[in-house]
Amino acid sequence: MKRVCILGNSHAACWLLAWKTMQRDNPNYQITFFMVGGYELGKLIIEQGKLVARSEKLKTQMALSADGLTQIDPSAYDAFVIVSLTFGYRNLTPLFKQCCSVATGMRSDNQLISDALMQQSVDDILTASLALKLASQLRQISNKLIVLAPAPCQSEDALLTKDRELSTLLQRPDILHNYYTLFATGAKSAANTVKAKVLFQPDNTLSVPGYTKRQFARGGINSTLTTVAAEDVSHMNTEFGALMLVELILALQQY
Repeated sequence: MKRVCILGNSHAACWLLAWKTMQRDNPNYQITFFMVGGYELGKLIIEQGKLVARSEKLKTQMALSADGLTQIDPSAYDAFVIVSLTFGYRNLTPLFKQCCSVATGMRSDNQLISDALMQQSVDDILTASLALKLASQLRQISNKLIVLAPAPCQSEDALLTKDRELSTLLQRPDILHNYYTLFATGAKSAANTVKAKVLFQPDNTLSVPGYTKRQFARGGINSTLTTVAAEDVSHMNTEFGALMLVELILALQQY
């Protein structure tokens, strides 16, 4: 049996609920979720070869999703998966709203920077994520497989709201593609620094590069395992969670 530890914030919630309906059909996998909203998992510390929480609040939050467990013992798992934790395409959109390069495609309303600086900026943002911090801590105490699963790309509806500055790029799919390529390259580069793999969301869940089909955001799940408001473009539903778990199981069979 493959023992898997999944650590993440609210974006792991749809995985957790999906697994409840999938685990019976996947008896060769035992998955333990440490799902805590926000950035609280960034407060874990290394103590006696384990990741532990100092605060009672974090211990309580961890126990809720992990059947009472309040610390992460590497010897109890065969692989670790880190979901989101500021590691994702959405963390790059402020950069993409302001800057462009020759390789990404010229935009008259953006500051032009060199291709090298653009890629380095992407790499730096992803390397500074909480996911990388957590992966680095795990790597200090374990040589086992670590998989980084970026936060799901926001729903395509974000181009009408939060990211409306980028909506004109719907007419320039080449630029959206180039931005997503920068993200994918940067994600792999960041993962390499901690000898980790990256599990990207399937291409068929994307409406356009960098944005998820709206069907996966309908009935999105948050850290309290309840449905988010209709205007939430960030959290995905259990259909998406199930797809990601299928991708994970397939990946674990290959690694």
